[in-house]
Formats: sequence, structure tokens, C-alpha cells
Amino acid sequence: MSKSIRYNKLLGYGGVSFGLLLMIICFIKDSLLGGIVVACIPLVLLYIYFLLTHPYWGLVTLLIINYFIIPTIRYMHMEGLSVIIDSMIVFIFISIIFNTLIYNKIKWRKIYNKLVLVSVIWLIYCCLEVLNPTANTKAWFLSRGLTYYFFAITLLTLLLCERYNDVKRILYIWSILTLIGVAKGFIQHHFGFDSLEMAWLNNGGAKTHLLSTGTRYFSIYASAGMFGAVMGHAFTIFIIAAFYMKSKWIRVYFFFVALSALYGLIISGTRGAIAVPLAGIALWTILSKKIIIFVPSTVLLICVYLFFAHTFIGQSNQYIRRMRTAFNPNEPSLIVRRENQKLFGAYLKDKPFGEGLGLSGMDTQEEFKRYTTSIPTDSWYVKIWVETGIIGLLVHIGILLYIIIHGAYIIMFQIKNHELKGILCALLCGVFGIIVSSYGNQIFGQFPIVFFTYTSITFVFIGKEIDQQITNNLITKRYE
Repeated sequence: MSKSIRYNKLLGYGGVSFGLLLMIICFIKDSLLGGIVVACIPLVLLYIYFLLTHPYWGLVTLLIINYFIIPTIRYMHMEGLSVIIDSMIVFIFISIIFNTLIYNKIKWRKIYNKLVLVSVIWLIYCCLEVLNPTANTKAWFLSRGLTYYFFAITLLTLLLCERYNDVKRILYIWSILTLIGVAKGFIQHHFGFDSLEMAWLNNGGAKTHLLSTGTRYFSIYASAGMFGAVMGHAFTIFIIAAFYMKSKWIRVYFFFVALSALYGLIISGTRGAIAVPLAGIALWTILSKKIIIFVPSTVLLICVYLFFAHTFIGQSNQYIRRMRTAFNPNEPSLIVRRENQKLFGAYLKDKPFGEGLGLSGMDTQEEFKRYTTSIPTDSWYVKIWVETGIIGLLVHIGILLYIIIHGAYIIMFQIKNHELKGILCALLCGVFGIIVSSYGNQIFGQFPIVFFTYTSITFVFIGKEIDQQITNNLITKRYE
């Protein structure tokens, strides 16, 4: 009997036997609820065992958990659930090591990738921030997501997603998650908020969501702003990918998902989120290298700009009226943000490495009383600037520019397969939309966008290898 088969039997039989034993003990003690809970233990153990032997599905599970972490906090009143994310990441790495030692399935040579290098640069810089004289160790630890998520998700995706079907499967799962978010937004829009959502609104959320100009819906996300950004991201990806899919039914399905996401974007009432599809489609016109796409897309973008910036058409509609303010350079909230940036600029003049990770944003001011926590950052880049300084901001922006430029080069000149090119183009355009939109809103590093963003970037950077794999498979089939 082989070594791997012995491990399989040991884990399988051991897990099931342990679960059955606990269930019997609970029923003997007349604990029905305990018995029901324990009865699920064998299933949980089997799923854990499945993930241990199939780490790719661990990554899929992580992406799904990342998507529902916010509604879990809202409905279960549980804080600190980021620990679950951290534990899942550790578990997947353990699973990868297990598969390396027992099955020798993992191809570690794939980590020699330029994206890993830039993620390591950011990881090292953020780790060194703990030495910042003004840093707070606790705040630095609580900002660990900013420190290592980029590196961890990049590495996991590189090691676990090696086939074209792996990429498409995650895209399909993403589409289902998007429709769930849209469905919840639809329920809120037409049937109102449930009791726990009303409790959240009454606890302060109403200030930014129940406005005199109309209600902003937030679905299962942290806020209407995040709802709009997620929907704008999804719309960009699925509308572009739809034009490239081979299957007619998949094309129709992706168009449906895209239009559903557009509906979600509209009812969120988030003006800044419109930058996601506008920036994404603008990049698509370049990456496509086709006049038939460039001309209509450019005309569409110009028409959208003129509609919002230079007309009053549809002004009676609350959603159009609110989005139109995003094109007004003299909009009051924009002026306030500029004034806040001036305050930060004066304070950070002699702090090239910033105040320290976790020491920005008014949501942390009760625990970390600093000047930088008394002023809202609003923008993702202002947050990076305040916490890591001008040097950190330049490093961060430099990395993002490299990702977009090198990713565009890969798509335009190294990908031959039409469908793969479309999917990677859609993913990179979605990332670019998030990067641009993050200037006005702090969305880049937030759940659930953060993990899907890093996964998308990684797919683009391994696109050449996947394209070669598709070509080899086609050649093999031709000679069979």
C-alpha cells in the first residue's frame, strides 16, 4: 500500500470515527442541539480533508469567505472575523505543503514570477514600517492585511491555478456571488431593510445612506460605496468578457450578470463608483487593438461624460442627479477632501515614512488618538500616504503602474487565444477601474474587492503560461 493511500485512510477513518463518537456522547446526555451540531462534524472534517488534498478548492473557499465576511459581521455581531481569513490562508499553505510532501503535485518553480517580486517589495516595506518612530505596534498588527494580503494571495493563486479551467471556474463563481449581491440589493430596494439592517442604519449608517435626496442601498456589503464599487467592478469584467466567450449561452449569461451589476451600481447611489466602468472601458479600447471596439467605446465614453457633465437630462432622477455631482469639480465634498489633504500635507511634511500603519481614518480614533485619526482620509491613496509616507505612496503607485503596464503588454503581445485574451483583458480593466476609483474612495484594500483584485492580477501575469497550455492541448487533440 502506498504512503499517500495510508494517509488518506488514516485521515478519513479517523475523522469520521471521532465525529460519530462525539455525536453518540451528546445524544446519550440528551443534548439534541449538541447532537445535531456534532453530527455535522464528520461532514466538516471530510470537507477539511478534501481541502487538504485539493488546495485549489481552499483558495475558492477563501474567495467565498472573503465575499461574505461583512454580512457575517452584521448579522452575527461578531468582530475580529479577519482572523478566520488569516487562519484560512495559513491552512491553505499547510495544504500546499502537505500536497508537496505526499503527492508532489505543487510546482514551486512557478513562484519565479515578476509579480511575486513586486509583492515582496511591498511586503518588506510594510514590515519595516514597524520601525517607524511614530508607529504603534498594535495598529501595525491590525493592519496586517495591508502588509501581506498582496503577497499571500498572489502566491496562492500562482501555485494553485495552473489550468485554464481553474481561471474560468473562479470567474463563474464570481458571477454567482455578484448575482447574490444584486439580489439582496433588489430586496432592499423593493421591500425595504430587515431588522438587523435597520439596527445598523440606526447606529450611524443612516447618516450616509438615508439621505434627503434618496436612499442609498448597500446590499450585503459594508456600505453603499462598497456596493457600488463591487458592482462597477463586476459590470466592467463581465461586459468585456461577454464579447470574447465562445459559448453563446455563456455570452448571454455574462451580459445578464453585467446588466444586473449595472442595476446594483445605480441603486447604490455611489457617484465615485462610476469611475470603475469608465476607466475600465477606456483601457479596453487600448488593449483590444481593434477599431471596431475603439471607435464605439470612445464615442460611448464621450457621450457619458457629456451627459453627466454638460447636461441636466434626467435631473429629476435621484440616482442620475447624485452621479452627476461626481463630474462637478466644485462639488462641496470634493472641496472638503482637498482641504483635508492640505492638512495632512502640512503634518506629514517632516514624516517621509508616514505616521505608521493603522494610524489613519476616523474609525480608529477611539483606540489610537492621533492627529491623523481625527481627519477622514476618504481616498485609498491618502490612506497609504498618511500611513506609509510619501515614500510608501510612491512605492505603491509605482507597483500599480507596473502591474497595469506589464499586464497590458502581456495581453496585447503574448496572448494568442481569443477567449483567454478577453478574460484577462476584462480582469485587468476591472483592476484598473478599481485603481482609478480608489482616488475618491477607500475601496482598493476592502473586502470583498481586495482578494479578487489580487487574484485577477495574478491571472494576467500567468496568462502566457496558460495560453501556451491551451495551444499545446489543441495540438495534442489535433494529432490524436
